[in-house]
Amino acid sequence: GTASFSDTQATITFTPPENDGGSSITSYTATSIPESYSETTTQLKGGSITVTGLDSNSKICYTFTVKATNAIGTSLPSEPSNPITTPTVGDFYQGGVVFYIATPATDLDGDGNEDQGLICAIEDQGESYWSNNINLITGAIDTALGTGANNTSVIIGIQGEQTDYAAGLARAYRGGGYTDWFLPSKDELKEMYDSKSILEANAKFTAFRINTGYWSSSEFNSTSEFNEDRAWYGYFGITTNFVFYKL
Repeated sequence: GTASFSDTQATITFTPPENDGGSSITSYTATSIPESYSETTTQLKGGSITVTGLDSNSKICYTFTVKATNAIGTSLPSEPSNPITTPTVGDFYQGGVVFYIATPATDLDGDGNEDQGLICAIEDQGESYWSNNINLITGAIDTALGTGANNTSVIIGIQGEQTDYAAGLARAYRGGGYTDWFLPSKDELKEMYDSKSILEANAKFTAFRINTGYWSSSEFNSTSEFNEDRAWYGYFGITTNFVFYKL
């Protein structure tokens, strides 16, 4: 079969054997090499099996075999699938570079599905203000890892779909053909900053421009009128997580 990787799981596609020995196939089992993770499906024809629980914290190269079972018994394993490798920080993956791995996998973009980590774009999207020329209070005040996607949606819901401000510009990005890019939260931006040297060492590219500021999607959470027009902004070169004006 052939294998493809997503999060901490792999999907193995396979075809039925040419000869079933005169007894219909009742199940198929896919098994990983190494670690022997396995899943079984009771489908009678070829299809796919998803094997879960793969290690996302080290760069393990997996292959998979498939066995067929019927009333006569279980077949020998198939030839191994194509090799797949779990992504790690600094890997080019899905249109960007991995900068954070979640342990264990968790929902990092609010879609209800477990995510293995976070990816940043490999190119700057240009300069922009945080706001679209109006200091609207959006309520996008979450700062933790896993909140940037929702912050971005909240901001766009208030300020509109145009691309003349940071969140709209981030959401419109189409790196790798993907449409789920977003402006990182304060802590996600800090994670990028902390991973900068690893990204540059592993991915062999300059991660973020020196002495350049990058917006987060996190508004500064304060009821003070003095602070309502501010958002968290990271300056890559000295440190990160200063508060700056939106405009």
